Amino acid sequence: MALYSTCIGLGIAGNFALHLQQAGELEDFKEIVTDDDSAPKGMFPFYLPHHAGRLGRYPLSSKRLILPEDPVNVQAEPEVALVLGCACKNSTGISVC
Repeated sequence: MALYSTCIGLGIAGNFALHLQQAGELEDFKEIVTDDDSAPKGMFPFYLPHHAGRLGRYPLSSKRLILPEDPVNVQAEPEVALVLGCACKNSTGISVC
């Protein structure tokens, strides 16, 4: 799993199986209008390498699950991941991630 520690992690905020209602998050997305009520509503980061805050904590493990101590609504569910490469051109050349 450490193989992906240099990649950013992005999640999809969606309503595929009424997840927004189940998580109590439907109100957060009320301004986003889609053709289908079950369509994705946006993207969010869940991991950013070298970030100083909680987004910099590498979240992937096949050996343990650490739940927060704060009273929060944890959604433990299977997920699907897609790993992509990208090239970014800037003033110093092209960087591949």
